[in-house]
Amino acid sequence: MKLRYKLLFFAGLLGICIFLFISFYNQAKQEAFNNIHNEQLLHARQAARGIEDFFNNWTLILKTLAEADSVIKMDKVGQEDVKLLFRTNQDRIKSITRVDATGKIIYTIPFNRDAIGRNISEQKHIREIMNTHKPVVSDVFFAVQGYDTVALHVPVFKNNIYQGSIGIAINFQALAKRYLEEIKIGETGYAWMISRDGTELYCPVPGHTGKSVMENCKDFPSILTMAGEMLKGHAGSTTYSFDKIRGEEVEVIKKYAVYSPINIGNTFWSIVVASTEDEIIASLEGFRNKLVILIAFLLLCGFLFAYFGLKAWFIIGEGEKRRLAEEALRESEEKFRTITENMMDCVSLVDMNIVYQYVTPSSYRKTLGYEPEEMIGLSGFSITHPDDLERVQKLYQENIALGVSEGRYETRLRHKDGHYVSMETMIRVLKDTEGKALGAVITARDITKRLQAEAQRRKAEENYRSIVENAVEGIFQTTMDGNFLTVNPALANILGYESPADLMVAVTSIGTQLYVKPEAREEYLRLIKEKGAVNAFEAQMRRKDGGICWTSMNTRVIRSADGSPSHLEGFLTDITERKQAEEKIKDAEETYRNIFMNAQIGLFRTDMATGILVEANDKLAQVIGFKNREELLLSKFNIADRYIDPVARKKMIALIREHGQINNYETQFRINSGEIRWVRFYAKLVPEKGWLEGVSEDITDIKQAAEEKRLLEERLQQADKMESIGILAGGIAHDFNNLLMGIQGYASLILRHLSQDDPAYEMVLRIEEQVQGGADLTRQLLGFARGGRYEVRPTDMNEILEKTSSLFGRTKKEISLHRQSGKDLWSVEVDRGQMEQVFLNLYVNAWQAMPGGGNLYLACENAFLNAEQALLYSVQPGKYVKITITDTGIGMDEKTRERIFEPFFTTKKMGRGTGLGLATVYGVIKGHQGMISVESEPGQGTTFTIYLPASDKAVLRKKPANEKIVMGTETILLVDDEKMVMDVNRELLEAMGYKVYGAGSGQEAVAVYMEKKDKIDLIILDMIMPGMQGSEVFDRLRQINPQVRILLSSGYSLNGEAQAIINRGCNGFIQKPFRLQELAGKVREVLS
Repeated sequence: MKLRYKLLFFAGLLGICIFLFISFYNQAKQEAFNNIHNEQLLHARQAARGIEDFFNNWTLILKTLAEADSVIKMDKVGQEDVKLLFRTNQDRIKSITRVDATGKIIYTIPFNRDAIGRNISEQKHIREIMNTHKPVVSDVFFAVQGYDTVALHVPVFKNNIYQGSIGIAINFQALAKRYLEEIKIGETGYAWMISRDGTELYCPVPGHTGKSVMENCKDFPSILTMAGEMLKGHAGSTTYSFDKIRGEEVEVIKKYAVYSPINIGNTFWSIVVASTEDEIIASLEGFRNKLVILIAFLLLCGFLFAYFGLKAWFIIGEGEKRRLAEEALRESEEKFRTITENMMDCVSLVDMNIVYQYVTPSSYRKTLGYEPEEMIGLSGFSITHPDDLERVQKLYQENIALGVSEGRYETRLRHKDGHYVSMETMIRVLKDTEGKALGAVITARDITKRLQAEAQRRKAEENYRSIVENAVEGIFQTTMDGNFLTVNPALANILGYESPADLMVAVTSIGTQLYVKPEAREEYLRLIKEKGAVNAFEAQMRRKDGGICWTSMNTRVIRSADGSPSHLEGFLTDITERKQAEEKIKDAEETYRNIFMNAQIGLFRTDMATGILVEANDKLAQVIGFKNREELLLSKFNIADRYIDPVARKKMIALIREHGQINNYETQFRINSGEIRWVRFYAKLVPEKGWLEGVSEDITDIKQAAEEKRLLEERLQQADKMESIGILAGGIAHDFNNLLMGIQGYASLILRHLSQDDPAYEMVLRIEEQVQGGADLTRQLLGFARGGRYEVRPTDMNEILEKTSSLFGRTKKEISLHRQSGKDLWSVEVDRGQMEQVFLNLYVNAWQAMPGGGNLYLACENAFLNAEQALLYSVQPGKYVKITITDTGIGMDEKTRERIFEPFFTTKKMGRGTGLGLATVYGVIKGHQGMISVESEPGQGTTFTIYLPASDKAVLRKKPANEKIVMGTETILLVDDEKMVMDVNRELLEAMGYKVYGAGSGQEAVAVYMEKKDKIDLIILDMIMPGMQGSEVFDRLRQINPQVRILLSSGYSLNGEAQAIINRGCNGFIQKPFRLQELAGKVREVLS
């Protein structure tokens, strides 16, 4: 029966051991897979972050470079900057290339002559940046420099206009190896990486790097499935298997893998970290063996426990052995008593009421001051501190009630002298053989000093903890290999974590997780190793949110008792704001330097005492005549020597000494070429240095512009004055023409009644000649009034110049004429008679300026006036015909030049000139929408320049006038407000056979025509009348009969309103005063 129980016990124990083995082993196996997965994921993320940081840093570097003007232009400075960048990073990149907006390479380093000028716009990433104008990362491609690479390009802009791009060719194999080669998980675990298009950027399997994963792994569906997820940018974990390596068949290998994307600008790569299943399971072999041993050991212990337990049971049952045990116990008690009599701890024996039955003499005497006799019979509760009494009684009672054999507590006992001593007390309940409590042994130790030390220690710890917890600097302790042991809240806050606990959980490797630059961590550890401490070590740290902060660390090595390094502790300060301030100062200095060097205004610093330049920018050097500031400063240039007026510098220095500065101080200055330039100074005194610092602005162009503006204003004032005088002259000419019309009309009627033999006939002819002279005078007045255009038609100015100069030349043999006709000259719409008058007046003016003879040069050519030139001449921009008339006469001074176009102004003696010649010229030219200018100096001759608006119309030749008087019988309505003009014109018309109705105003003319419109064949309409003007009368008559014939008559010329009426369909125009022959011809012309 007993054997069966033993077998059952053994079988049960064995079953439990097997169950525990399987359970523990499976749990350990799953934990191993989880650990491998976490380790793979950590490696993948760290590598991805490193590669992303690489591209982000280079994108920032290239963007900064692309903003530099020297790189935009790709001048020598830009090329040197690119070379320096390449030389310092050629272990990471293969080349740097600058591409223009069309996709052509304009510069590359290392220099490749065959690549310069090559158009690479067919490359996918170049096309993409040309279309999007955003940074782009390429897939693997074969560069024109002759190697496989991956390119990063950023756009280059100037004034927001795309100027191409600048990019780097990345040594992607070196980049991948840098972050992936060190990833080793066990003996067979490794990492590999592919690009967005499936190219393997890194793989430890020979021959795979640079080829498509789809081609390399086409025989392994599980790998292709994973690759498909990777090419979608997904992250995850999976298993895959293969049975071939480099084409050779092997046993099926199963791998556990983690894959994660690497986001790089416009593209992404994907990384894989994989480990074999066999190696993971192999790592558990030791655990499995140990577990087998442990289970076997437990099984053995079970058997031994059963064996010795049974044996002890029989021993305890034996009475003899019990007696021996009691004797041994008594002997032990005796020895214990001997020991306690002389021990330092206070040992006492108490009954159930805590009344002392025995105490150790020496210890109680020394600790509490009592003799043993005084303690015997004394209740322990009677010397217990009142504040502790209730607690001690409760603990004692609980120990007795619960049957606890031992208890420990602290209390205070009263010394004989009355003060209390802190004691650590241990009570052990004594029981009889039946388990009944008999009393207790109390061991008490004076812990006053210990408590005082602990209080001091706690206070020190609290002070230290308060300092650490409230410090504004980060305080830390780390292991030697980079794991946090302790951190304070300030450090967690600096690194962006909510609490020290969050920081310590999240950061398991300071070197890889916090340091932005691994080399900084390496330098930190090197200094720690060499010096045992670092002071003010600066490094960039990565915050929880991915941001970067600058830190400064003071760290020392804490050593163990044997002198070996135990851990590191130190302080960390956030110096980001200081670094940003330093960067801002650096940027400000760089900005100031760029502003100073690139300013388009001269900047200088001079020694005020000597005038020697101490500092200057390129603009000032160029204004003075030097190539650059270096050449200027090397010349020891003395600015004081270049003042045109030496007094000007003395005056400027005096003003600066008085006010400390000057503003808008203008003076003249001689540059290296000898040219005199106007300069405006703004300067201030730097007393401690004895310097003048300031700005010099070349205002020569401004001064010239101001002078041109003054001249233009004078021209405008002159034009306004001429316009006012012209209006007056026009009114006088109009009224005078009406008077001449009466004289001319009656002279013509008298001649019709006289024979040529009549003595009075010649007298009347002389009257007509005088009338024509008066008409010529009024014509000049109207010409000056810009109203003398009688008959405007497209004309070749070459013909007018040739005709007038030939006529002039025949009469003035002492003048040598030189004509230069314009080739393919544009036509102009002018009154030929007026133009002939203009040139004859100018020829006569030139002849009078050359009393001893001379040369007269005439030139005609096409010209185009732009907006700026047209504004200067007060005309419209466009095509013009330019006529130049130059004489070699005596010239004129400025005062004369200013008045030559004024009417009645003349330099000739009384009776030698009317003063209307050049005024008429001016008025006629202005009346034709042109301009005339004069250039002259005393003794240097005079040049008149005329611009007339060009026309697209063909030149028309005028037919000879018919002097024969043609009679008629039609009915004419004559409209004029001047009675004398009305009467003489009526008689002239009736003398030619016409029937005439008269109207003295516009209203009367409309009324007469309404009444007799069926009888009236022609209306001769005066232009200027009181009340209803000729223009309104014309419109009213045409409303009545759109076909009515109207001949316009005016003392003014054909311009303004008259021309507007002609343009609206008036049948003709005749200028007062007119002769009978002219009237007869015009009437017949209109009626026909």
